[in-house]
Amino acid sequence: MGHADKYHLVEEMAVMNCVLIVDDSDVMRTTIADLFRYFLPQVHVLQARNGQEGVKLAQIEQPDVVLVDGNMPIMDGSATAEHLRHDKRTSHIIVIGMASANTTADVRAGLKQFCHQLIRKPFDLPDLMQQLRKYEA
Repeated sequence: MGHADKYHLVEEMAVMNCVLIVDDSDVMRTTIADLFRYFLPQVHVLQARNGQEGVKLAQIEQPDVVLVDGNMPIMDGSATAEHLRHDKRTSHIIVIGMASANTTADVRAGLKQFCHQLIRKPFDLPDLMQQLRKYEA
């Protein structure tokens, strides 16, 4: 798939209305949020600094997708994903785990177990959108 084709795929993703980015890195959250705002301006972007904040925000705002980092303080990504998947208020939400090269094997295993999908950071938005197409209605 060529570069232009990948970005056309992003434009086709109109089914997503709201995404929640859960990452303790201000830079990573802002970068991902900026990608969504640039390529999918119709998507409402929410942000949380840790899993505990992310779970509360997901329960209230009901995003279509939660992107959750594996390595975070307070509640790591696998615990966050597990909570979201087992809570009837959030179990319908697509949870995408984000793992970097320094994500531990235990956290990576938890993300694989409780997330719909696991992607490696860094990633680009077209690649993420291609993964999300699997969950379109």
